[in-house]
Amino acid sequence: MSSQSSPTQAFPQALLPPTDLRSMGFRFSTNSVLSTISDIRTIPSPLVPRLGFSYAPPKLNYGWSMNDDEVLSALEANRPDFIVNTMAYDFLNDESEEQYDPDATMDRIYEYMTDELHLSPTWRPRMEEKIEMNDPEMRCVSIANNYENGVELPPDEVVQALVDFFKFDQEPRWFLNLHHSGWRRRLLRMHEGELIIQTKF
Repeated sequence: MSSQSSPTQAFPQALLPPTDLRSMGFRFSTNSVLSTISDIRTIPSPLVPRLGFSYAPPKLNYGWSMNDDEVLSALEANRPDFIVNTMAYDFLNDESEEQYDPDATMDRIYEYMTDELHLSPTWRPRMEEKIEMNDPEMRCVSIANNYENGVELPPDEVVQALVDFFKFDQEPRWFLNLHHSGWRRRLLRMHEGELIIQTKF
């Protein structure tokens, strides 16, 4: 984990869980939730889940709004040697073809950050799906999340490494994860060093 940590802050009312803890989601409207998330800088401690079975908070991703095509274009312009293509089967035409692989590309960037730049392996870039008001882009480049990093924010050198790759013109911020977008009962467990989030029992 990074030595940097976020200062304690008051818990935003818009992110409170439903009054009935048998329900899922939030206590207030989606718009107020998304507006609050876009404005926060640090994660309040109640949004940090714990391992085991519990009524767990939503997952928030810290990074930049960017879809797969934009990532590919940025890499083609700046670091084409990091683009990974894999063979995919086209069922419509009954043939295999080479396609850009966003997850494998992020894995290659992560290996470079840890092996060549000697940055902490705590911070792993991923493509994640998000929810955001007035933004058609459903993907983001995520470098941290409250489930794996708690209240920690990535250090400047990690952020700068990704800026060098993608030439972001905005500061990183928090996004609401599409697949874990509200409070609900979840089972969190570790498996071979990876965090598993289970919602079906």
